[in-house]
Amino acid sequence: MASGETLKFSVDGGLDAAATARYTVTDGLGEDVEQRKIEDVLLVISELVTNAVRHAGADSGETIDVCVTDMGETILIEVVDGEPEVEPRMRRGDAPGGMGLVVVSGLCTDWGTEQKKGRKTVWAEYSLAAAEQAVS
Repeated sequence: MASGETLKFSVDGGLDAAATARYTVTDGLGEDVEQRKIEDVLLVISELVTNAVRHAGADSGETIDVCVTDMGETILIEVVDGEPEVEPRMRRGDAPGGMGLVVVSGLCTDWGTEQKKGRKTVWAEYSLAAAEQAVS
């Protein structure tokens, strides 16, 4: 995947959604992105798709749309589900589970949500430059 390119696809909701999204993105990113960065991006995608299944109720038979855009120094990840009323939130403290957005927030420079046409988009921006500085 080169700068300016976008990978768009849909996965069926349910238990296999996150794994299917990871495999699709792994094939789409190709050799241009360093392995550690690919792993970070895959983790973010996995967390966002899992949230669509667990918290937005995207069961088997329901569609989750995923869009990954290489913007040069940033990779924009968007996950769209059919539940605009369920607003994602980070959990704090010792509550069991629910730490996916904490992980996303730690890996990404920004994240948020948008509601459009009865669907919710959760997006995250992964900075390749910030990841490079963190490793140095």
